[in-house]
Amino acid sequence: MRNELLENYVQIIRDARETKSWSQEDLAENLKEKASLIKKIERGEIIPEDSIIKKLEHALKIKITERVDATGPEVSHTKKDTTLGDIVTIKRK
Repeated sequence: MRNELLENYVQIIRDARETKSWSQEDLAENLKEKASLIKKIERGEIIPEDSIIKKLEHALKIKITERVDATGPEVSHTKKDTTLGDIVTIKRK
């Protein structure tokens, strides 16, 4: 068994924060993290680390992870943008 983030974790975090009438800066201060981190998480630009997930769940009194069977296929949750190396073909003389 392992924990995985729910697909709609961004919306859950935002809704819980707004329910408490906290700004992103208020949440960041409560977690002792930078406001820019909270902004990126809420925009879905980054996947929070386990330690941040635990802080979010505790501070907002939410659950954004679920236990799943580890025998299923491994799924990567990291975003990968196209890099120059993906596009360039090196021609040798």
